[in-house]
Amino acid sequence: MTTIPDQQSVEFFDDAWKNKNSDERLRAIAQLSHGERKVQQTLIQIALHDEHISVRIAALKHIHDLDLLVELRDQQGPLQQSAAQQYFRVLAGSHDAAISEAQRLQTIRGLSKAGLKQVALLAKSKTAGSEALNLIDEPEELMDLSLFAASVHVRKNAALKISDKALLLELRKKVQNKDKTVFKVVDRRISEQADPGKPGKASPNGKNLQSRQAQPAPAIKKSKAAPAQQASKSNAKPEPGKTETVDIKTPDVSSTASEKVEPKSKEAKAPAPAAIDPQVQLPRLEAELGKTSYKNTGRLNALRTSVNSLRKAVAQASEELQEKTSKLHNTLLEMQEKNRSHQQHLKEATESLLLLLEKALEDGQSHDALPAWDKIQGNISNTSGKLKAALQKQANNHRDKLNELRDWKIFASTEKKKGLVAQMQHLIESKMHAADKSKHIGNMHRQWKALGRSSQNQELWREFKKLSDKAYEPCKEYFKQRKQLMASNLKQRRGICDRLEQELKTLAEENLNISNLNTLLRDAENEWKQFAPIEHSRIKSLQKRYYGLVNQFRKLRKNALRTNSKQKRDYITQARSLAASEDNNSAMSEAKRLQQQWKKLGPTSYKEDKKFWEDFRAACDKIFAKRNQQTAETRKHVQQAESSLENILQSMASIFTLDDDSFRKSRSDFQDLIQRFSTAMDPRIKNQRKRLLDQFNGSKRKIESRFNTLPNKKAVLLKNAVLAKSKFLEQLEDKLLNSKDDEQFNKLKNQIDRKAWEDIEPADSLQYEEALHDRLGKIIATVSVEELRNLAQECEVQIRSLCIDLEIRANIDTPPEDQALRMQIQLAQLKNGFGQSRPDHKENLKVAMDAELLGLCIGPLSATVQKQLSQRLDGAIRKLM
Repeated sequence: MTTIPDQQSVEFFDDAWKNKNSDERLRAIAQLSHGERKVQQTLIQIALHDEHISVRIAALKHIHDLDLLVELRDQQGPLQQSAAQQYFRVLAGSHDAAISEAQRLQTIRGLSKAGLKQVALLAKSKTAGSEALNLIDEPEELMDLSLFAASVHVRKNAALKISDKALLLELRKKVQNKDKTVFKVVDRRISEQADPGKPGKASPNGKNLQSRQAQPAPAIKKSKAAPAQQASKSNAKPEPGKTETVDIKTPDVSSTASEKVEPKSKEAKAPAPAAIDPQVQLPRLEAELGKTSYKNTGRLNALRTSVNSLRKAVAQASEELQEKTSKLHNTLLEMQEKNRSHQQHLKEATESLLLLLEKALEDGQSHDALPAWDKIQGNISNTSGKLKAALQKQANNHRDKLNELRDWKIFASTEKKKGLVAQMQHLIESKMHAADKSKHIGNMHRQWKALGRSSQNQELWREFKKLSDKAYEPCKEYFKQRKQLMASNLKQRRGICDRLEQELKTLAEENLNISNLNTLLRDAENEWKQFAPIEHSRIKSLQKRYYGLVNQFRKLRKNALRTNSKQKRDYITQARSLAASEDNNSAMSEAKRLQQQWKKLGPTSYKEDKKFWEDFRAACDKIFAKRNQQTAETRKHVQQAESSLENILQSMASIFTLDDDSFRKSRSDFQDLIQRFSTAMDPRIKNQRKRLLDQFNGSKRKIESRFNTLPNKKAVLLKNAVLAKSKFLEQLEDKLLNSKDDEQFNKLKNQIDRKAWEDIEPADSLQYEEALHDRLGKIIATVSVEELRNLAQECEVQIRSLCIDLEIRANIDTPPEDQALRMQIQLAQLKNGFGQSRPDHKENLKVAMDAELLGLCIGPLSATVQKQLSQRLDGAIRKLM
């Protein structure tokens, strides 16, 4: 017996398995050879311990060990329902399993009613379906099997067992134009009930008279009431507050075996037995005996009768036939001997089950008592003779208590079914998603079936089924759309495979772009996941096609990676050999060539790529180490030369900022800096050479230009004299312009220090001296602050005109507020100077010096205007100089 392994003993899951995602694990499970014992152990480990529930369930669907499935089914958890379903699939033959047919049938006989129904619904094995169907007698269950069983054999035989005409009429309506086989069977049964006297039709108890006479009576599993009693029970109405009881007593075996079917009339006679043809009968019996298990008591008894009849028929036949018949008889005797041992084993098992049944009845446990009773009846049905009668007698002792317990169960099932009807009514009004609603409906149907029989069973079922159909209406449209979606996804996935096949044809292994290939595979994988789900019946073949193409791409990539790895190793070897070469220039040239070829190589795996590049770069670094040392020394000398040249340029810039006296004395220093710059200019300077030369030449031109424009001593004395009197007047004008009233104005004007004015050294120019005296005279002539301010405005216009005139001559911009005045001055200059040549630098220099002195003579001016216009005037003068 297989047991569930302890968690600590599991050593199956290595790092490779853990690092796979759920989809890769599912594919790995699908590719396993599930019939091998080692693979089964692996699947058990996955089903018990994998972290993904979908992977666990997928592994469980390939397990066929019944004992393990029973243990998983009895455990609470997410695998319980899947384990139960897999258990039934194995028994039904819809899943390949290494179990014998006899073991399968023996296990089916021990199932509960719900389990028997599941096996019958799923059965692909005809023997498994027949065995489960023989143990099911409830009309509602037979109705479901006739409609939904996977095997047409089960559907047909389930329809044959239904005797209720109302159910047959309902079944015929449901299978019309859907299941031709079941429809023909049901239609014939309805016709037989309508006219039971026709030959070959069923008798009132539902059995064919001729077939019962031709074949031995099968072992009866449950008691059947007489037709008259059944009719009276069906017509009688149950009293209020009471439930119907079902008599499950099995009649005595001897009476059953000896029962004969009386002809319908005295004139009817049983047909004479057909003559036995040994040539035909012998091969048939040999084949049938080969298929029969020694555990099938009823079939062995029937074969014994047929073999004895055959022995009598071949008594006068050839020796060859007699010998074959004797051999067949001996084989049958051996199987009957095994059968007797098997019946003894069944006796012991049944006696144990009877003790279990007795205890369950005493405790009132219907979920233990009813399955035990079914197993007991299954064991008894496979015995014969006195043993069968004795066991049946012991079982009948518990019949009354079992009927009472079943009545209580029926009563409880009725109330629960009423609750399910109410829940289904609420589900109709629910707003939940169609998929969830479908699951709820299916779950409620399973609960209904698990409850078994109940009072008012047909009425409650019809009401429940009607509400169920109404609740399922929204789900139909959902599943219709889902089916369309799956069809669309199937088309898209086929398109993905088609594109991959086309792409595979265009790829060349020698020119493979691994990056593009990785992108192609990644995009294909994303698309593949996007177009899901598809129909389960088509997924395997499509997945096989898709992953076959993916594996071909991966093989190409693997080969390309291997080729790239080999080439990079070769380049590393060549680079290392070049590092030992004495001809460094040749080695560097060859190393550069290798580096260019290295760039053209495709990638390898990430770890290899990193290691290869480090090794190749280290080898190349050794080659360039000598040149790098020389380059470093050269760079150091160049940096020192550049630093020295920068210092020289800074010194030249500082000379230009000196005042005129100091600047005049710095001529020798300037010549020395020029000589030093020429000496320090290293020919190895490349990048900064142009910038340094431009900066040097610019500074040199500025300094030389300033030397050329330095005023002589006479001009300096003149400027100082004009500047001294201009400062005196500016201070006086500032005080007067800032007077509070005329009284203060006159008081300040009377306080003018004329002696200080006279003491200022006069300018050596009559023009500027008269202009300054005239400026003082205008100030003294004013009688009020307002008059002085008006005079200041007039002087402002004069100084502005002077500034604009110089700005025009210097070709510099004028502020926006003076643009109109500039336009007037330019027009006037254009008229007066038409045909004249452009002024030279010398002339501009003279104009600038005269304008500077004239600007000092114009006043009075406010302090703000004085500051603003002085700056503009100085800027234009510097530009002209």
